Amino acid sequence: MGRLFGSEGAKHFEGAGSLAQKMVQSGATPEEINAALTHYLKGQVPDGQDPATGWSQYGKYRNEKGDWNWPPNNGAISGSVSQTTIPKGTILDRFGSEKGYFVSPSGVPYSERSLAPGTAAYPPVKYEVIKPIPAEKGTIAPAFGEPGGGVQYKLNDTIEELIKNKYIKKVEQ
Repeated sequence: MGRLFGSEGAKHFEGAGSLAQKMVQSGATPEEINAALTHYLKGQVPDGQDPATGWSQYGKYRNEKGDWNWPPNNGAISGSVSQTTIPKGTILDRFGSEKGYFVSPSGVPYSERSLAPGTAAYPPVKYEVIKPIPAEKGTIAPAFGEPGGGVQYKLNDTIEELIKNKYIKKVEQ
């Protein structure tokens, strides 16, 4: 724990130590560990799971390299993808960093997005479309034990690039 948080910080996280240790032993990524500890320290259990069981139950969602086993078709149900233009004024949101290419209309439930375990630890960020944006629109496939069914847009540029080029702007939460 000292390596993750520094020796002083580790003292404050003693209760989370066994959770982090079990997650490291089960092969969890640093992002997963961070997400779980964030929930744990807020008195929540990550994604409704029992922290005492570790993260080994997520191994079935990984490929042979240990990466998330995302569904084919960029996560969309086969045959559901079409080219579209997202109009000015649309509010989108995204779980994850601004380096990503996927968004959904604001308000699509988490379970309908079929995101990788641990993603719920990061609150969605909302964006308003300032200029129309070309995108692939699709219905999200089931994955990671979630039902899918929500709408996703795969953008041609990252969120970061779209902000820089003034196609979208962050919306205050």
